[in-house]
Amino acid sequence: MKNFIIAAITLFAITSQAQDITVTGKDGVVITDGYTYSTNSLDTESGEGGYMPIQVTNNTAEDIYVKLKMDSFENASGNENFIFFCFGEQCYFSVSEGSTVPEDINAAKIGAGSHNPNADHFANAYGGDVAEQDVIYNMSLVQYNPDGTEGDVIMSFSFRYTTAAGIEDVTGLKNIGITLNSTIVTDNLDVDAKNNGKLEIYDLNGKLVKNTTIKSGTQSIDFSNLSSSIYIARFTNSENKVSQVKLVKK
Repeated sequence: MKNFIIAAITLFAITSQAQDITVTGKDGVVITDGYTYSTNSLDTESGEGGYMPIQVTNNTAEDIYVKLKMDSFENASGNENFIFFCFGEQCYFSVSEGSTVPEDINAAKIGAGSHNPNADHFANAYGGDVAEQDVIYNMSLVQYNPDGTEGDVIMSFSFRYTTAAGIEDVTGLKNIGITLNSTIVTDNLDVDAKNNGKLEIYDLNGKLVKNTTIKSGTQSIDFSNLSSSIYIARFTNSENKVSQVKLVKK
């Protein structure tokens, strides 16, 4: 009987906490413990696939203090300037394991019957340390005490960028005779072409930022003058067949 009472109390506590705090993500999806948001997009703009809102609603009659914590990540050690880790109206643009946001405990306060700022979110534009491998960020929402000491974990969830669409894009390039060494570029893009053609580079606003010819054989295209960002590379071969792929400029 004693064990049953303890189990019942524990279950009641978990159920009560779930009712007291509601977390919603993209398109109003309710985020629960163990939830994974998956996308094949590298975006940081609101409404795009790589952007995940995080809204915590406090259903109690008392103020609570909540921070977003980066527990761990996979294939994402080079994420600097490629992510938005935002909570309590504070954003970090790079994270390490164990990072929490916001820094100020007062910014972490969510009033009774209210929610955190609408702009709070996580977004990723990093294609990974190793090309064509998934990028995973494991996060949690942690409740804090008013004095700034860490309390209980409310829930844990993950953000996963899967390269499945990128692999299809690379296959499309091969179908027109183009092979890339990697879709992640530091200073040069290495291209192997079966015939002559051209390469056009566009930013995410659709602006043409680079235009060059492609010759049959192996060549290296200079990217050193482009800012770190996501670009669309559009290849056209000598038969006017076109294929494109997203590139990450580090």
